Amino acid sequence: DFRSGGVLSLAMMVYLVESCPETYGRFILDGDAAMLPFGLTCINITDMMAKFLMMSKSTDRMDALLSQKPFWRMFADPHAMLVCQETAMQLTADVVVEVQTERGSPVTVFDFANILAIVEKRMEYDYLMAGPTSSADLKKIHFRNKKKYQQQMQQRISMARTKSAEEEKKRKEEEENDKTKDDNELTEQT
Repeated sequence: DFRSGGVLSLAMMVYLVESCPETYGRFILDGDAAMLPFGLTCINITDMMAKFLMMSKSTDRMDALLSQKPFWRMFADPHAMLVCQETAMQLTADVVVEVQTERGSPVTVFDFANILAIVEKRMEYDYLMAGPTSSADLKKIHFRNKKKYQQQMQQRISMARTKSAEEEKKRKEEEENDKTKDDNELTEQT
């Protein structure tokens, strides 16, 4: 269903399949984001990028002409839109891995809306608003952010494990105290 993204969605899908085998591979067969339908994901990512880049039908033409977005310089490169699409698809697969790792259970297609919301927020604020000046700069921002997100995820997992261990220790102490209390009551009764 290409209604939301039109021919641009189809063109982006063809580009990813033909020119970005690593990215495309993450969404098929044994890829880490294979549970998300490639076509649906690609169309939604294209639609999201069109909104950010003020190319969607709902964008006011005057707003687009007067916009001072920090990433416009990147579009001196005619391949910038393709790099944006590839980067957003890579980010989507990365978010799938993060969600799966943190949750400790597989991601399903029912998580798509949540994953897309995370991708949209990160792409807008952490990538485009960082003001990339070229396609290569956007890729550098992606690799830098990928490391940052992985470190944050590891910290959250570590904190959760520490909290879980502390709760377990506290529970055992309470059991010991209850057992000691029960033993004392039995001793007093005899």
